[in-house]
Amino acid sequence: MAHNQDAQVIDALEEQLLQDGVSFDRLRRHLANFLLELIIKGKLGTISAENLQTITLALSEAISRECIDREDTCLKNIIALLCAIEAQCETPSSETYIMAKCSLFCFGTLGGWGEEDSDDLTPIYLYFVMLKKIFPDVRQDFVRFFQELLNEKS
Repeated sequence: MAHNQDAQVIDALEEQLLQDGVSFDRLRRHLANFLLELIIKGKLGTISAENLQTITLALSEAISRECIDREDTCLKNIIALLCAIEAQCETPSSETYIMAKCSLFCFGTLGGWGEEDSDDLTPIYLYFVMLKKIFPDVRQDFVRFFQELLNEKS
């Protein structure tokens, strides 16, 4: 039942974001802000200091980029570091794996999302589902944070 409620709430949020014309790049940058806020608030307890520093720097870079150029050497290096963190994880449900994976989402492009085999118009549900694996009660904070994008346009 909770899964169905989550899906309905996130679907409604996605519809609002699409109606307001929130771009893919604004979504991915806002995800980076959300992830960075989780780090700053000390919500992550099992990620090594070294990996946390790498993820933090990567998120800051994602936030600073209006759009993503996958040919940019700097971005290629950051993505390689995040992939290395992800690859070193023994379980795909660990905080480290999920944060590295979500950080990689912050370097996605609309074209890349269009190539994914998904029925979703935006990756917002994917963002949510991944974060819910390590933060089961994330829905309220997640929705509130992404609704800020709607308030920015008002």
